[in-house]
Amino acid sequence: MQKIYKTEDGYEVKVSLRKKGVSTAMLGDTHYVYTIIVEAGGLKYSSTFHDSVMNYRRDRKPDIDGAFECVLGDYQAYDCNPTLYDFANAFGYDLIDDAVELRRAFNGCRSTYERLHDMLSDYIYELNEMVVGA
Repeated sequence: MQKIYKTEDGYEVKVSLRKKGVSTAMLGDTHYVYTIIVEAGGLKYSSTFHDSVMNYRRDRKPDIDGAFECVLGDYQAYDCNPTLYDFANAFGYDLIDDAVELRRAFNGCRSTYERLHDMLSDYIYELNEMVVGA
């Protein structure tokens, strides 16, 4: 499944989801796993997307807008909080007690930001408006 987002000045961003399989978390919650692919301006980004448990239980397909919103949220989380200290404060992490989880989340958002920056930086807020308003 795929969707094309078109900005006001005609920049096109194609977002696709491809099913990879099923995963069961530590607490026994099962969900579908997808690859999300974002293509624009001759560049391509792909990452793993874990869908909701409820979609698995109801055998529903994921919402592309929701999956893309997660990717954009990770981008913006790092864009607005580019230091570990700022990130921890913004998302309620304790620098000592939550250090491992904090670094994992921070590094994941930083990776998304770095991989998408050249492709989407001029359009990130416009795209976010399209996705959230969908």
